[in-house]
This record gives sequence, C-alpha cells and structure tokens, in this order.
Amino acid sequence: MPGCILSAQPIKWTADGHLLAEIPALGDLKALIRRSHLPPRLLLQQHGNASTSAKLKPLNTVCIACQQNSHLLVVAAHPDITALSKVEKRAWPEEYRVGQKMTGKVYEVDKQKNVYFRLEPDETGREPLVTVKALRINLGGFTLFACFSTSSIRLE
Repeated sequence: MPGCILSAQPIKWTADGHLLAEIPALGDLKALIRRSHLPPRLLLQQHGNASTSAKLKPLNTVCIACQQNSHLLVVAAHPDITALSKVEKRAWPEEYRVGQKMTGKVYEVDKQKNVYFRLEPDETGREPLVTVKALRINLGGFTLFACFSTSSIRLE
C-alpha cells in the first residue's frame, strides 16, 4: 500500500495542525496528513480560519505508512511528492537560483523558532508552488519575525 496514489476528502483540522481526511475509495478508512506534508496553500488557509476543512476539495495524496489491522493511514499531499507525472513540479524551478534575493511574507514561526515564508507572486501574478523554511540556526542572530510581516530573503 505505501506509494499508492489516493484521493482524500478533508474532514477537519486537529489541535496540533494536522489534517484528518477520509479515503472514499477505501470505505471508512481515515488518513492523517502531517503539517509538513500539506500543500502550501492549505497551510495558509489553516491560519486564516479553522473551519475551512468543509470547503476544501479532495486532495491527491501518496500513502507513506500504514499499519496492519488499523483504520488509519499516514499520507502526504505536498505537490512535490504527489506530482509524479509532472516534471515541472518535481524539478527546481528555473526562475529561482541559489543566492537570489526576493521578498517573502512570514506565515508561521514554529516552536523551534524556524520561520516559514510564502514567496510573493511573480510579475505575471502566478503564485509560486514552493514555500521557504528558514532554520533558526541559519538566521544568524536573535532576529524576531512576526507573522504576516514582509522580509527580504536570500535563497540557499
């Protein structure tokens, strides 16, 4: 079963920010999608309103782990993992280069003080498919970031 592509219908957000979903093709089977395995657009929606799971469309997911005699799967819905047939989503986009400076908006600071950025849309207005995670040890100092603040970042 691990590696199978499944369609999952979101049910609700858990207290720790994971998404609980149902797999219609497998009956009453539930799937847990960890925060790190969610698409960036869903992470941003979650911060806006906790009741958005009723409005979410079914997701394409890939099974990561399953346990015998259990009614729970662990699946990933990140576009980089589920885009098995689309080469342009698997490869590093050509418009981003190492050392490039750009602006990003902070959408989360986790318990370990790692900062997550959402990249600004390009000149055509297209939303980027990737988000940026800045590790605390790479931030170089005691810089504090507030959610929804805009900052200049350099890609490494």
